[in-house]
Amino acid sequence: MEPAKILDQSTKEHEHHPQVRVVKAAEPVLYESQKAWLYKNFSMNKPTAESRPHVLVLDSQPRVRATMEEILRDIIVIHVADTPQRAIDTLREHPIAVVVTDQRWIKDGRDLLSEVSEVSPATRVILTGFSDPDEVLRAVDRGHIYAYLAKPWEPLELRLTITQAALHYELVQQLNLEKLHFQELMDNIPDVIYFKDHNRRFTRVNKAKAALIGVEDPSELIGKGDWQFFSPSEASRIQAEDDIVLLDGNAVIDQLHSFTPPDGRPRWFSTSKVPLSLEMGGGLVGLSRDITMRKNTEDKLREVTKKLVEAEKDKREFCAQVVLAVTEGALHLVEPHEIPEMGEVVLDLSLEEEENYALLRHELRELSSQTGLNPEETEDLVLAAGEAVTNAIKHAVRGRCLVSVGDQSVTVRVTDRGEGIHPDALPETLFQAGFSTKISLGLGYTLLLKLVDEMWLATGPEGTTLQLTKRRPNADDQEAALLALLDRF
Repeated sequence: MEPAKILDQSTKEHEHHPQVRVVKAAEPVLYESQKAWLYKNFSMNKPTAESRPHVLVLDSQPRVRATMEEILRDIIVIHVADTPQRAIDTLREHPIAVVVTDQRWIKDGRDLLSEVSEVSPATRVILTGFSDPDEVLRAVDRGHIYAYLAKPWEPLELRLTITQAALHYELVQQLNLEKLHFQELMDNIPDVIYFKDHNRRFTRVNKAKAALIGVEDPSELIGKGDWQFFSPSEASRIQAEDDIVLLDGNAVIDQLHSFTPPDGRPRWFSTSKVPLSLEMGGGLVGLSRDITMRKNTEDKLREVTKKLVEAEKDKREFCAQVVLAVTEGALHLVEPHEIPEMGEVVLDLSLEEEENYALLRHELRELSSQTGLNPEETEDLVLAAGEAVTNAIKHAVRGRCLVSVGDQSVTVRVTDRGEGIHPDALPETLFQAGFSTKISLGLGYTLLLKLVDEMWLATGPEGTTLQLTKRRPNADDQEAALLALLDRF
């Protein structure tokens, strides 16, 4: 038979090997326009010496080796060998991407391409002047042949085949590298990683998942489900999560749950699962992270925080009782919600505007006079309110002043969003005359108490509220007022 006919027969008889590229010599492979494009690109955009693939040509005929070198040397780094042993040695010494060999080397009892596959992942291409279909088929099965070329070949066909074979090698190497990276991740990451199909059976798991279940070899889990390893209640919980992903198509993110593995140590996990696209085979991928240490730390921190809050509350309550006793019921240290409600508010001023300070003093004098406070009592209230407002303006933000008038009293409430008074500073702030944590008029709460009849104070990290009340004394209080006046001076 003619060589081309043998190849035609081989192609028809072995269509179940579509991965093999068969290049026929008896008929053109490319249109002329395609050839022109390839000639242009391979001549004008030659790869650099550093990036050119290494190709090994094994052929016993010097003329064939020289011809291939002449055709390919501008696009590859070519190595030649005239015996199988020299070819194997070259494969061990150089990063060969493509091995091109004559068909005769896969006959006579020696399967060279099978030896090549054991030494190197290089793509294999066969050159043949005549072809026994059964021999080629056996070579494909054993040597994983990418393509075979019939002699005589066209230069462009040879260049194109070798170039594509080198590209195939590069893509396979990249894929293998990604597989190695993924496998290293799967083998060494402490997090549990697993893949499941639509039937909720494992298709791939890492070592951490196998160890968690108590299985030494991860492959033992392939094709099995959670119900074969977990209690019915735990398996139901896992299935409910899987259904959200597999049936609803929604991801499950950072779900916390406890679990007691075969080692008997209760643990906490954060689990996330996402659906896989049909292109990836469907199913889901899950990742579970052991957060037992974090969870225990959070629980301890929560417990300590609770105790600190309770201790702080007890401290404030004790301090409030002491303050109330020392001031004979005049100063109340309370929480914001415990401050008594004001009457109808007749004046509401923002302390962000400094001109409102003068307006407050003027309005307080008018309202105090209407309530029946005498001039001295009025000035006491104006001075006390001025001190509170000055602190709010200078040392806090979003200050506000409210004023209400009763039948025989005037109430002023000053609020701000400052840093408040630290509990450790409360004793000095409340009882040391003239003490102030900030620079102000320096009257201090002790002296303010001598100016008004009652004070309510709520202070903390979210701000401070100070409510002052000045009452008009009745006849029975005249003597007490006189004593208070003497005490002031």
